[in-house]
Amino acid sequence: GTILQILGMSLNPQTLTTPIISDFTGIQDFIHLGGIAIANLNYTTIDLSQVELNQYTFNQSTPMISISSCPLVTDIILPSDTINLVLNANTYLTNIMFQPSTYIGTNNTYNTGIQISGCNSLLSIDISNILGVLNNAGLSVSSNLNLTQLNLKNSFCYNWGLVTIAANPNLFCVQVDD
Repeated sequence: GTILQILGMSLNPQTLTTPIISDFTGIQDFIHLGGIAIANLNYTTIDLSQVELNQYTFNQSTPMISISSCPLVTDIILPSDTINLVLNANTYLTNIMFQPSTYIGTNNTYNTGIQISGCNSLLSIDISNILGVLNNAGLSVSSNLNLTQLNLKNSFCYNWGLVTIAANPNLFCVQVDD
């Protein structure tokens, strides 16, 4: 599927820039996307809740959402879909909202379903309300300097593949299923 790129630095037929868009109104009109890559935008909220990604099947790659180096973003609202998520170097990010009907999957390149690193204002990550984890998707949470809590508690904890939690010096609470 098509990958929608929203970058703050360039303009071509597949790339939008900040002077052209002021918010994410209308993003729901891009249907069946193969992924979304957002980088270098100066927004405080990235709302992808209305996005419709490609339908996931067990033989295909899960659509990836990659959000990196957005210096002002504090809130990310994710779609109700099967996703593969990469968040990197969003230094002011404080809130990631997973929808209750979200599944975490993998893509053909990486086995990691969620990768969150360098989000130094993030205090907690709560993945407890999603529907599940597919195909042993991995979880990587690293180098988030102020992260104190990680909630994975749901009936699907045994479905995670490799779980890597490293270099989060203030992380004192990881909730999992008993």
